[in-house]
Amino acid sequence: MQKSEVNLRNLEQEVEKNYKAFLGMSFKSIDNGKWALMRDGKVVEILVAKADADKMGQALYPDGVYSFQRIGNQIADLGYMSYAVRSN
Repeated sequence: MQKSEVNLRNLEQEVEKNYKAFLGMSFKSIDNGKWALMRDGKVVEILVAKADADKMGQALYPDGVYSFQRIGNQIADLGYMSYAVRSN
């Protein structure tokens, strides 16, 4: 198995774990519309822009195994890999 296949599998598992954890979390109304950077089923940081969440994720996790979700009043079905980012 190649390294990229291992990273992709790890990323898929991370996204699934983070998404499940995200669904069970509650956030302050002041955070609506912001982005939660997540790793290991935990919120690492809440950021205003999606690009900022991605940039911080790349800086903190060079392995590319992290995800981010938009915080809002309504939970939307974003799909399995909606906001997963794979870095090379």
